[in-house]
Amino acid sequence: MERRRFEVDVAQATLDDLRDRLARTRWPDEVQDAGWDYGANLAYMRELGEHWRTRLDWRAQERAMNALPHFRAEVEGIGIHVVHMRGRRPAPMPLLIIRLAELVRGDARADPAAGRPGGPRRQTPRTPST
Repeated sequence: MERRRFEVDVAQATLDDLRDRLARTRWPDEVQDAGWDYGANLAYMRELGEHWRTRLDWRAQERAMNALPHFRAEVEGIGIHVVHMRGRRPAPMPLLIIRLAELVRGDARADPAAGRPGGPRRQTPRTPST
């Protein structure tokens, strides 16, 4: 597998466009007292959108992500994004994490909603054998 190093580098025009679209978001109504029962809580989503629009320092996020060794590769014709970090101890155990954005950001809290009152219920992962 050939891999090519890359860095996260989002164009400023893309970030400006995102902020403009977030400012124009037309939020839906919410079922009264629904909380998280019908999907994402509207108040939480509005707060998150406002945070992304006004307070998120994307460039700081890029710097944190780029502190890790990012690569692109192709496996059986499918492009993948890989963060490849070698173990530091003798005989390290290989670990493959798929689609866990919090670890790509360098955030050890894999589930930011865990333990937050009113947060979504945790789902039990299922595999074909369970």
